[in-house]
Amino acid sequence: MNFQVCGLVQLLPLLTEAQVADLLGVSIRTLQAWRLHGGGPPFIRLADEGKRGAIRYGQSDLVAFVSRRAAPSHVHAGSAEPSSGAPRPGRFERQFG
Repeated sequence: MNFQVCGLVQLLPLLTEAQVADLLGVSIRTLQAWRLHGGGPPFIRLADEGKRGAIRYGQSDLVAFVSRRAAPSHVHAGSAEPSSGAPRPGRFERQFG
């Protein structure tokens, strides 16, 4: 079978929930919640439709997932607003500045 022809080259090797949780630094429960509510990386269920089956993640999907969430260094984590570039005053400057 030619994997490039059928597109499987982008899926292989597939990673388990435990491997992905470890790579992303989140719990397996977080991955499960993302699958249920959305917002996580694309996943593959290895079962017939409507049946439970093993969950796997493609490496290229994980790279894309992380890349989409990368913020430029001038944006504070958790903030959509860029920083002004000026350092925030420290405790000394607030007290004596």
